[in-house]
Amino acid sequence: YHSIIFSLMNIIPCLAIAYEHKTSGIMNEFGLEEYVLPVSKFSSDRVYDKFLLMMEKKELIQEKIMNVLPSIQKRAAMNTALALALLSEHQDRTILV
Repeated sequence: YHSIIFSLMNIIPCLAIAYEHKTSGIMNEFGLEEYVLPVSKFSSDRVYDKFLLMMEKKELIQEKIMNVLPSIQKRAAMNTALALALLSEHQDRTILV
């Protein structure tokens, strides 16, 4: 999953092997669901075929990523700000374990 995030952040087309829903989810947000391979249907032939398709459409994929990435980054920044606000709000509390 994190390798997909790193690829998308750097506008690098990628294939995603989906073993969890979040893998498919992030690819769907970028409009790249056709480059998701469910682990249950994994085969070297499918990977090869998807890879060829991805390379053929590399520029189109990069455009999709560039169009969506700013809104994803904005949401991530908002989530970070919210988390920091919550942490600072409760910084005086002691956590007992």
